[in-house]
Amino acid sequence: QQLDAARLFNRQAVIGMEGGLGRISAGRQYTTLFEFMVGLTPLGVGATYEPLSSITSVRADNMLKYRYKSGGLTASTHWSLGEQPGSWQGSATYGLGASYVMGPATVALIYDQGNGVDNAIGYDKTRKAALAARYFLGDLKISAGYRWGKNSSAAGEQTLRDDLWYLGLGYPVTNAWTLNLAYYYKHVKQQAGDANPANPKQIAAQAIYALSKRTSLYSAIGYVKDGALNFAALNTLTPAKTSQTGVAVGILHRF
Repeated sequence: QQLDAARLFNRQAVIGMEGGLGRISAGRQYTTLFEFMVGLTPLGVGATYEPLSSITSVRADNMLKYRYKSGGLTASTHWSLGEQPGSWQGSATYGLGASYVMGPATVALIYDQGNGVDNAIGYDKTRKAALAARYFLGDLKISAGYRWGKNSSAAGEQTLRDDLWYLGLGYPVTNAWTLNLAYYYKHVKQQAGDANPANPKQIAAQAIYALSKRTSLYSAIGYVKDGALNFAALNTLTPAKTSQTGVAVGILHRF
């Protein structure tokens, strides 16, 4: 089934070149925020019962991206052209970030912004910034992070202000089996049209069995309070319900 009815192809389509001064690429690509967060969230971003859309943007069209790596330092920035005649900011996205690896520890700081269509009074803005870290204590992986978020209307009025925190543990029980546990909390400080927005909390557990380097079987269970799974709005649930539980099994193949 096609995930996006408006697109035939919804992943990456990239050309580029790389040398001693870094890598430059162009096309439909992952944002800088997503690129750094992939290895720093408890379930790897995009996994079942990880609130992907609340943590990070994902991909953008017409993107120019530059990435530089030296020793433990990795830095990246991108600009996605909005293709709106008469406005270089309308429908554009951009971001920048850096990570540093120090033995078993990795830390990253990233900023991301997406603009809406530029009209007579301006354009909507969706802004996110994240501070994330990962630490290996032997085979035990500890992940923690904070994501700041702020949305504003074309008129400059704040429409959303929220903070998201997460903490996760991962452990390879055997060469094939890996267990992950994660907790996510979103504090909604202000939301347009809602005088008392809910602050959802979600816990997820995941078991992964590696069939090969590229193919794995997985099972997962998630529970959320004061929201729907993956921090979807409360109004997506049955009236008067304030929690949701989900169970999933599947197969993952990395192309």
